[in-house]
Amino acid sequence: MNSPFGNIYFQIMQKLLTITATAPDETVYNVIKFIDMDYGQLDQPERPWVIFPCVFIDFPNWKFEQLTQGNQRATGNILLKLATDPYEETSNLTPGTYSQAALKILELEYQIYQLLEGWVPPVAFNEDNSVKQLAQPMHRINYATDNRRPGLKTRELMFSHSFTDFSANIPVLYAPATPIITGTLNTPT
Repeated sequence: MNSPFGNIYFQIMQKLLTITATAPDETVYNVIKFIDMDYGQLDQPERPWVIFPCVFIDFPNWKFEQLTQGNQRATGNILLKLATDPYEETSNLTPGTYSQAALKILELEYQIYQLLEGWVPPVAFNEDNSVKQLAQPMHRINYATDNRRPGLKTRELMFSHSFTDFSANIPVLYAPATPIITGTLNTPT
């Protein structure tokens, strides 16, 4: 894939799939059941057709600074929306084991933070699979809760990231040097 954002998306998805847990029967399973680009799936009036817990990834608010030869420094945010459908309550009247199960979204959110904080996703690759772009580590900059949908708990994790994009590298063309004349020029009279 040539798109830096496509590569970042796939790298984050692969990284999130490493979050696992162990079931009572000792089976290891992926904690996050569904990962996709954010196309507004959680903003629809009907219940989204996803498996919970799920993560949606988006790339809002990117700016590009022109460097030399068509290269650009990209700086912006990566938004991860973590959603779950909690069946347990978290009130003070709820028995401890049930409220702990309901609070697992906060634990998963923390695991995602630990996994991505300081991580440098490979942005693009050369034909020999060596990394093409220079990238900076991801850093958490914001958490937010979105409780607009009854029956769903949604947490938004925002990370900052930047990389240098060399994909439009324009070769520099040099014109022949203009001769510099020093001294006196003798012209025929």
